[in-house]
Amino acid sequence: MSDSPTPALEAPKNRVILIGVIAFIATCVLLLIAGIAMGGNMGQSEPGFPLQETPLTLEDGSSQVTLLTADKEDWIPFSFELGRVVPKGTIADIYIRRYQFQAPRGAIDLGEVPLADATVSPNATWREDSDVDGVMVNPAIERWYSYSYMSHLLSSKNHSYAVQLASGKNVYLQVVSYYCEPEGTGCLTLRYRIDTPTEDDA
Repeated sequence: MSDSPTPALEAPKNRVILIGVIAFIATCVLLLIAGIAMGGNMGQSEPGFPLQETPLTLEDGSSQVTLLTADKEDWIPFSFELGRVVPKGTIADIYIRRYQFQAPRGAIDLGEVPLADATVSPNATWREDSDVDGVMVNPAIERWYSYSYMSHLLSSKNHSYAVQLASGKNVYLQVVSYYCEPEGTGCLTLRYRIDTPTEDDA
């Protein structure tokens, strides 16, 4: 008598193997499609800008800079009135590290207001830097972005913010992007205008 399995016994085993192979292939295809979709989002969802540490004047009269803020330890001090990165000290209006901000003299989240229309009321409450998860940041500007768990990208909420300057004036700013051109992270692009006091304010 032969010990080899009969065709009737082999059929269920073959069917199980076939189902397993089909399931494996289907899983691979789905993962590939998901990867392509996420890759497409990462490549096209957010604009990138080349470094531009000297402010550009835009058509509407506002200024725009793109600063390299990728260092995980070093805070970049920037003066809006001088239009450049400055030594750490009293002349810095704002400090930036990666996507985080410090505003030593206070800041306000003005919401989805166009930069040209941004203003601060006389009785506004300025938010001072405070400890958030062990890091000193300004809570008014802390959540300038929305985070996508699919693409892992930061997208600007397009809010306008007011920041008090060393001179006593205000600057109104928007965070445009956290991405470099041609690609990469840690290039923070800011669009801003410095408040010019009227004769009634003087």
